[in-house]
Amino acid sequence: FFFNDTATTEIYTEQIVGSVRCVQETAVSVMKGLKEVRKLVKGDSFGEQALYVNMKRAMTIKALDEVVILALSRDAATQILGDQIQLIVFKNIQRWAFAKSQLLSQLTSLQIEKIIENMKIHNYKKGDVIVQKGKSLATKFFVVLEGNVLKKSGATFAPKGALYGDTNLENPQNAQIKKFDDDLIIDSDGVISEISVTDFLALIGGDINTTIQRNQNSYETKYLKNKDDNKQKQSQIEMSELIFIKELGQGQF
Repeated sequence: FFFNDTATTEIYTEQIVGSVRCVQETAVSVMKGLKEVRKLVKGDSFGEQALYVNMKRAMTIKALDEVVILALSRDAATQILGDQIQLIVFKNIQRWAFAKSQLLSQLTSLQIEKIIENMKIHNYKKGDVIVQKGKSLATKFFVVLEGNVLKKSGATFAPKGALYGDTNLENPQNAQIKKFDDDLIIDSDGVISEISVTDFLALIGGDINTTIQRNQNSYETKYLKNKDDNKQKQSQIEMSELIFIKELGQGQF
């Protein structure tokens, strides 16, 4: 379903909800009481947990301008995806996180799926320590599925949907030497998907830069490049060419 909301409209209030929504145009504000926590822009979503659990929303979502929202109810999602909605949502969050990483987006889809399948999903309680101060930066690679990871001092480290550890994969020896300067904690009951850097690299066959270089000659990379090239060529068709194509379609051979 599409919804058009005007500025200052409260799209979600702090109440029981039963649908996930995605911002299609402009932006919305995420409010905690009267305080703005963050903004969501085109392509961002909110309310994912409503697809698999009854809970009261902790935030209010307010339109900043005339905004278009795409909504999917729990009943519709269950009918389409079955009873594994939570797992599907978690896997998609991980795929989006990989796609946003300049480094990891260069892995093939098969490599990414292999890594996601081998990552372990852990549930944490509010205030639990994710990584202790003094641990190596290369301790683990993780994606935040629910909640936000903070430094104990209060600074945001990795919000929901973000990943940590991609830059450490390029030079794991150097990352092994460097240490966390603070505990990493979860700001609410949350879920994190994790894998050790050693296991991550083993799954892709070793050094990530070598793997990415090898991927440039893979069938998948060549196929996607050709697909993009064809799209670009199609977008550059001139009006005179369109007229000629139309004449051919009318039987003028």
